[in-house]
Amino acid sequence: MDDFRRLAKEQPFGPNGRTRLGFAMDTMFVPPKVLKDAFNIAREHGVHMITSHVTRVSMMDNMPSALAVLNDNGLLGPDVLLSHGNNITREELGWIATSNAHLSSTPLSELQMGHGYPICLEADFLPFSSIGTDSNSICTSFIPAQARTALQTTRARQMAENIRNGTWDGTIGPRAEDAFNLATVLGARAIGLGDEIGSLAVGKKADIVIFQGQTPTMIPASEYDPIAAIILHSSVRDVQTVIVDGVIRKENGNLCQISIPADIKENDEISASERESLGWKGVAKLLRDSRSKLEEVKSTICDEDAARNGLIRSFLGAMAHASSAE
Repeated sequence: MDDFRRLAKEQPFGPNGRTRLGFAMDTMFVPPKVLKDAFNIAREHGVHMITSHVTRVSMMDNMPSALAVLNDNGLLGPDVLLSHGNNITREELGWIATSNAHLSSTPLSELQMGHGYPICLEADFLPFSSIGTDSNSICTSFIPAQARTALQTTRARQMAENIRNGTWDGTIGPRAEDAFNLATVLGARAIGLGDEIGSLAVGKKADIVIFQGQTPTMIPASEYDPIAAIILHSSVRDVQTVIVDGVIRKENGNLCQISIPADIKENDEISASERESLGWKGVAKLLRDSRSKLEEVKSTICDEDAARNGLIRSFLGAMAHASSAE
């Protein structure tokens, strides 16, 4: 918390205050007083967004839901963004709606890690949802791929339900446009920045992604329905240009050089010629070096099975402690 208070005094970060301060806390594992104190401190220090995991897995069946904990302690609000939301109830959705909180689905990681089906494109959930990538070490960070996964799994679930019930629907469920909105206007709204980003309009930040519509994957779909082409056909290789707040970050399919800030307090856009800069090859080398270091540590001191079992035991122990503290 001392580090958080220090960061709060130094915010905002980056050019034009582009990076906001956030606060993350898993609400099921701490007593209510600790939870309330932490949320109060975060809000008093101008945090932009608070996030917590909200999902149900069998290991936690006997625990109160994170949403119930937040709701019962009066902590939900428009500055709360809840990760996942798989298997939450209609009553819990009502708490989200009443408090103007939002959900962030991460379809690929949720399916891979056994959380359950993404809920963001279910009709009742869509108005309060957005889409994210979760952990970029286990799945792609390409947002259209996440949106595509949510779209197709939702359609599959609806079709399976029709088959079970012996019913028929002339549509195939949510539209590609709904998935596109999750990644743009609804995403901006979910993080409280709907007035600044998420769509192209006078006065908003110039955050623009330009797709090459003539690539083998995009043509001729891009000429008929650009949104469907992006959601259903595109890959990261089709992204030609990326502009963030008016600054070109990718051009002609290549990532641009980035200038390295001297420290976290530096918030002016300075040209690469005036300070150290880094291109994609340099970034890729740092990523490879980081992975090698982690592999080295894992190979010398870590028994993966013991670590996994220990993690599960620690979760169960923390939950038991939280229950007794109540």
